[in-house]
Amino acid sequence: MELFVTDLDGTLLYKENEVKESTAELVKEMQKNGIKVATATGRILRGVRFLKEELGLNLDYYVLGNGSVITDSNFNIIYKRTIDYKIIRAVYEYLENIQLKGFRNALTNENVYCLTGKPENDRPFFHESSIDEIADKEVVSFVTNYEGRDMKAIEEIAADMKQKFTEVEVFQNKHFIDVAPKGASKAAGIKTVMEKLGDIKKLYTIGDSYNDIPMLKMTENSFTFQSSPEAVKNRAGTVVSDFDECIKKYVLK
Repeated sequence: MELFVTDLDGTLLYKENEVKESTAELVKEMQKNGIKVATATGRILRGVRFLKEELGLNLDYYVLGNGSVITDSNFNIIYKRTIDYKIIRAVYEYLENIQLKGFRNALTNENVYCLTGKPENDRPFFHESSIDEIADKEVVSFVTNYEGRDMKAIEEIAADMKQKFTEVEVFQNKHFIDVAPKGASKAAGIKTVMEKLGDIKKLYTIGDSYNDIPMLKMTENSFTFQSSPEAVKNRAGTVVSDFDECIKKYVLK
């Protein structure tokens, strides 16, 4: 059995919540050929349902929140870990006291709680909230959005957070900084999926950002794009022009 795992935003999706028709057909062709297809993403469960419900892509597994939650093809949860509220509050207060400001969101499986005022978009599962109001929520990921800010400054904040908050995992995802439960990562989530499937002969992974590096390091059959950061390209086995080239040239060959 073979397993193909793809990042979502900027990889399987070429625009927000949009998959090219040619890409969708290639995903279905992989599955017809017996290849299991999963996504590993920083998104929560509510943020991936559209793949099946609107786009007709029935993936075999979903590794969500950078590995904090895993579901099967029917969105049944088979693994879940959350972040302790005390740690979330400590991270929030740290971010409050640094110079560079960004949108800070606490994510549960079904909702995004925006802790810095009005939500960034009008999706129904985004809610304006406060740090006190999420004390009883089962938070699977804490995300800060620094879109439009200096990338070097974001890298420095992420590096400092990794040193300060050893009780959690900290990932930079382009202009995002994601905080996940201790031990969570896309690679750890993929290992759980592989244990469920058993006897995986070949693993393929593809992604475009720093939080994809753990899963790119899992196999020589790993892919990224010409547009990806150098650190990501250095960890991938092969650099391709786009998702479709990866599938046509290296998977369905």
